[in-house]
Amino acid sequence: SGDMVANKLSQREMTAEATKLGTQAASVAIANKELMRFIPLAEKAIDNVPRSQWRPLNQLIQAGENTWSPEQKSLVIANRSVLNAFSQLIQRGAPTVHSMQEAEALINTADSPAVYKAAMKQLRLEGEQAEAGLSDARNDLLERARGIGSEASPAGPQPGHVEGGYKFKGGDPA
Repeated sequence: SGDMVANKLSQREMTAEATKLGTQAASVAIANKELMRFIPLAEKAIDNVPRSQWRPLNQLIQAGENTWSPEQKSLVIANRSVLNAFSQLIQRGAPTVHSMQEAEALINTADSPAVYKAAMKQLRLEGEQAEAGLSDARNDLLERARGIGSEASPAGPQPGHVEGGYKFKGGDPA
């Protein structure tokens, strides 16, 4: 009847939601695991290049170093790995040009080591919370799935229950 149709529809909706959630959770987990591995490499690389506390001066230094400094090249590569992983994380596994530009605007190799490391610390937190949010969504979905049909089909008497002078032994009383 109507309750059965509604339950069937809810089950289909939840199946679609679970599929999407599973795909997103996998994408976020992969991106976050990569990000957590790349951040220490970038933090180590920033320590190996000379930086001041003033970004414009660092940009000038960096421009010259790009032609002769192996340490600067290592920082550029490590930073690119962080950017790629973070852009995947913020787009749930499907990075776009926009997500890459957004990541580049947030993470700048011309920053002082302290500012750069503060950004890396925040990226760690963002990654952890992205995974936690998906875990919360999964738990919510599971809780809703457990509730499907529970209102429409009340449980019958349990074995051993006495009702109207009769003792229910189990099985189908019909």
